[in-house]
Amino acid sequence: MNEFTDDSFGLIKFGKESWLKNIKEGKIWFRTIEYYQDYEADNNIGDKNEGVSDIFHPDENTKFYFSHPAIEDGKTFEISNIAGPVHSFPNYSRNTYIFCLSFFTSRDIIEKTIYDDSILTQKDWDDVFFFFNPVEFINTVRKSLDKYNPCFRKVLYFDYLKNNVNLDIFSKSEKYRYQKEVRIVFQYFGQKDRLIEQINDDTIAITLDKNIEGVIIPTDSFREGFIVENARGE
Repeated sequence: MNEFTDDSFGLIKFGKESWLKNIKEGKIWFRTIEYYQDYEADNNIGDKNEGVSDIFHPDENTKFYFSHPAIEDGKTFEISNIAGPVHSFPNYSRNTYIFCLSFFTSRDIIEKTIYDDSILTQKDWDDVFFFFNPVEFINTVRKSLDKYNPCFRKVLYFDYLKNNVNLDIFSKSEKYRYQKEVRIVFQYFGQKDRLIEQINDDTIAITLDKNIEGVIIPTDSFREGFIVENARGE
């Protein structure tokens, strides 16, 4: 499913200025699930549970015991302290690549909820690339990657302290909800393609046929630029 179901939206990309200049020049870097899992070790942006499909927690209200004739004196042991939570990860191919962006809606602008101050504390989120024409950008990426059937969707956030099933590559812990993330995902198996460059085991770069319209702004000030004007000019 490649569509939004709420009101109109805009797209931005947080990062360092040097990275964001690549986007402006039409070069988009995609990473693997493993890259984002490992990124958790150094900062609070990546998620070690990226790609988890199911999460099961022990039931604290249920007691478990174990008894067996082989146990001396017929003793019964409480074993309620069962290890958990249990995370199940599907065998995602290393050939699944992700490009992450953030979104905001017209409602966010009107209600002045364009991200909270969490964005100011994230490692490497010094600047933000503001897409002037997000629809054109998405369509350009889709056209460039058409034969790979890319998927474009919002990330859904879940409470990972509760049991969850049927999660997928567009699922994350609710502690990352402030990121308001959107992902473009596709699979690439090393086929010869003039638009794709293999950077390393975890990264490929897609070179689009055009530059991307937008501007790079310091993260600590970009929220100040939004203005709302209704039909009466108020």
